[in-house]
Amino acid sequence: AVAVDPGSGKILLLSKRTEPPILYELPLRPESNAASIASRIGTTEVNAPIPSFIPYRNQPTGMDISADSSVAAVVTYYGVFLYARKPKQTWPEAFAAKPAKLGSHGLHQAEAIALSSDGDTIFVISEGPSSPITRFLRSD
Repeated sequence: AVAVDPGSGKILLLSKRTEPPILYELPLRPESNAASIASRIGTTEVNAPIPSFIPYRNQPTGMDISADSSVAAVVTYYGVFLYARKPKQTWPEAFAAKPAKLGSHGLHQAEAIALSSDGDTIFVISEGPSSPITRFLRSD
């Protein structure tokens, strides 16, 4: 899962196939043309709240960060998770905390997530043509 934090100018990467998922960062605009190497900055948990028959349900498949850099939204094959970030808090600190679980999206293979420009609506889409879009409100 990949997202850009507009506030810090960093690219965040969240691993899909490690247990627990590992959070990495890269500069959005590197100082030179040399290859950038992602730095490991933390881990997180994105566990379905109940046991389920959904394969790979705890694997992050998509991520987005709000325009004001106050929340990261992560989608897994199970559902949607939100990581709130307080002022002066780092992303590793935010991802170390327990996320808000918005619940199951009900999609066959959710692969992408996006926050609206005001951060109040979350859109999740599945892989493939004619895929449905599921919408969550942050107040849900």
